[in-house]
Amino acid sequence: MPRFLNTWTGEFEVHSDPKKVTYAILSHVWRSAEDGGEQTYGDVRKIQVAVKKGLSHISSSPPTKYREEGTIFAHPKLSDKIKGFCRVAREAGFLLVWNDACCINKTDSVELSEAINSMYEWYRLSDMCYVYLADVRDGDRPQAGSSAFPKSRWHTRGWTLQELIAPERLVFLTGTWRFLGTKMGLARTLQKVTGIDFEILTGRATLESVSVARRLSWAAKRETTRVEDHAYSLMGIFGVHMSPIYGEGENAFLRLQEEVMKTVPDQSIFSGGGSCTMHSLTKRSSSHEQLGPHYPGLFASSPLAFTSASSITPVTPSRLATTLGLRGSEDVPPMDYVFTPEGVRMRLLCLPLSGSQLILDTFRELRTGDACVRCRRLGDPTWIALLQCEDEYGHPIALPLYRPRNQGGNDQGLSVGTHSPCADVAGQEPYRTVHLSQEALSIILNRLQPKVVEVLLLRHFSRPSILKSLQPDDDLPRLDLWRADHYQQVAFDIAPHSVDALRAQGFSPSSLQVTYSKTEITLRTTLEHSSGRYSSRAPKAVQVQLSLTDMSDDTKFEIRSAKYTEARFFVNAESEQGTWKVYINDANRHGGHAASTTRTGHCMLDISRRTIALAEYIVHSDGEWGEDSRPRIARDIRVALEFPFAKPADGRTSNLWLSINISEYHLEYIPLIETAPTQGSSSEQTGNVSAFASAASSPSSSSTVTPTTPTRQLPPLTLPEHDQSHMSPKDADVHPATKHDFNILQRENATLRAQLALLTTKNTNLASQVAALSSQNSVLVSQMATVFARLDALNASPATNIIEREARDPV
Repeated sequence: MPRFLNTWTGEFEVHSDPKKVTYAILSHVWRSAEDGGEQTYGDVRKIQVAVKKGLSHISSSPPTKYREEGTIFAHPKLSDKIKGFCRVAREAGFLLVWNDACCINKTDSVELSEAINSMYEWYRLSDMCYVYLADVRDGDRPQAGSSAFPKSRWHTRGWTLQELIAPERLVFLTGTWRFLGTKMGLARTLQKVTGIDFEILTGRATLESVSVARRLSWAAKRETTRVEDHAYSLMGIFGVHMSPIYGEGENAFLRLQEEVMKTVPDQSIFSGGGSCTMHSLTKRSSSHEQLGPHYPGLFASSPLAFTSASSITPVTPSRLATTLGLRGSEDVPPMDYVFTPEGVRMRLLCLPLSGSQLILDTFRELRTGDACVRCRRLGDPTWIALLQCEDEYGHPIALPLYRPRNQGGNDQGLSVGTHSPCADVAGQEPYRTVHLSQEALSIILNRLQPKVVEVLLLRHFSRPSILKSLQPDDDLPRLDLWRADHYQQVAFDIAPHSVDALRAQGFSPSSLQVTYSKTEITLRTTLEHSSGRYSSRAPKAVQVQLSLTDMSDDTKFEIRSAKYTEARFFVNAESEQGTWKVYINDANRHGGHAASTTRTGHCMLDISRRTIALAEYIVHSDGEWGEDSRPRIARDIRVALEFPFAKPADGRTSNLWLSINISEYHLEYIPLIETAPTQGSSSEQTGNVSAFASAASSPSSSSTVTPTTPTRQLPPLTLPEHDQSHMSPKDADVHPATKHDFNILQRENATLRAQLALLTTKNTNLASQVAALSSQNSVLVSQMATVFARLDALNASPATNIIEREARDPV
């Protein structure tokens, strides 16, 4: 039930049924905290209490004449917006008003949930909606080309969409609360600004007459302070309800789409994303190509995906049946959906692309750019699902469906798109929908027959979470790495947070040595372990080197950009016994194709992220790679080049940080058999490397850099023995605990192996018993066959017939 503000007394009033109340409602853009923000319910309540305390006498009867004295409207702390709104409404004859800023107690989650779900209805039931445009001045002419009205922030906010559509009467006011125009009077201008149909704005058509895709397109470019409000602000537009859960992020918009699917029979909700028009099997439209954010799941992550879907309209089953040459609407499956954790199960009219190589090849080529060889193996379309909707030219909308193949080769659910996107090649995003012209559809139907197929479509594609420092950041400073002026070169330092973290692990970094040349910068440091000698927990020293090489062409570029810089990392572990080895950790785990197996890979600096280059290693102890299968004591090492946290005042950085982090020691299993690299992917290749960094070996290095990431196997557990005479006191304290852990694991391993041996013996005994029983069964079968044969012979002999007659007729 809404809480109203009395325009005479300044007190709140709660009414259970807004249909029985005459009230005005406010639509506005909330002021930011820097501009003072908005006064909340709690703020107004404090003012009301303060006013009551200052009154010598409080009348119990309602006033018959408005007097500002003795009300909150005379209080200096009440905001000018609340005062102005109440004044305008009061002069228009309204006793009650509603303002979302102060009439909702947002500290009460139940009340907030009710208000969000009822917001559209409260605006629809209002007798007048006043739209306050703080950024539009008096005298503005909305129809004029120089008007500030079309550029007002109010048109760009998510919540104001329903506040424009829902009310029957709506008045626009300037920043000084002067009349500007009405929704009816400015309907044509509003249609140009917002894209909302003239008939909807004037009340000549209902929202239900507009497709889901078109309604979502109205919200495509609108912004909200909270991500979840992209969904919550649209519930009234579709007549659905759901509990708001702030903190769920993009999942709110996924839930909204599910609720819309349950309520509105309209498959245009699937038509968002990039699209193209196929005029024939050899011609693709360029004029009607619409690129948008790709999402291989059935649901979009935000309304932005429907920016170009405003022309999509639903069609009846009978019309789709006629278009496809089917018998009638009974051949079109109903819109029944089953929501499961794996995805959404539904029945669609589909065309199997495997039935025509020509059509399959045509859909394979529907991409926005050239694909690499391995991209073509990621997933090709297998079906074309025909939706019950069409574009403004009457072209049916089709969803290409493909089954993506993961790195392990296992099949997943069906995804939407002309192909599986590749993370390593930019500019070849797949199309999500294909508009089929009559010519293209006729050719396809001559070769393929539509059939009703039950499909399970991926609900939403959840991208792997990426570290914040590896995400694009528009607020980073400019980086001029290759300046001609020697005195303006970028300085390099070891990151302060790395120094503290390394010391906590017993390492002290040496001063960073930096050497500059015209086309190369080299950074070197050595991490000395505090023991200064052999340790079972850490190498004596770790050498870290980063080389930055300018790859731009001096003959073409006067200004050399940092983005044309190649980064090469090198890590080497030193020990007196030479038992600490280094190999590359899964450097490509953040995306792209399979992990690199090269020794001398490379990467280009990515200056759009805080971490512009990154390499990860594992340093392990005791033994050569693949020599045996014992567990090693290991440490992870992460080396990165990154921007400092503080942004320079002039927007241009003058220094970069070399960040080095080492983990605690842990057990790392080295497998018995190393995975052999396949032909064509040997260590001589240099292209299949991480998008962030790679490792480079040095000729003078004594380290072992293993070129592959092998398959892990569970080896027999044995404790590596060390000469404890070389151990420091600190190492001696740690080693017995480690040995104890090994002993426990050994006992568990021995027990499991004994149980496995016992089960194997029992299985052998059972197999022998089964064989003996089978042999006995064969003997018995043979004996029974002999007995039956004798009985048959006796029944057929003459003597047997005489005996039977004598027994029947005795003398």
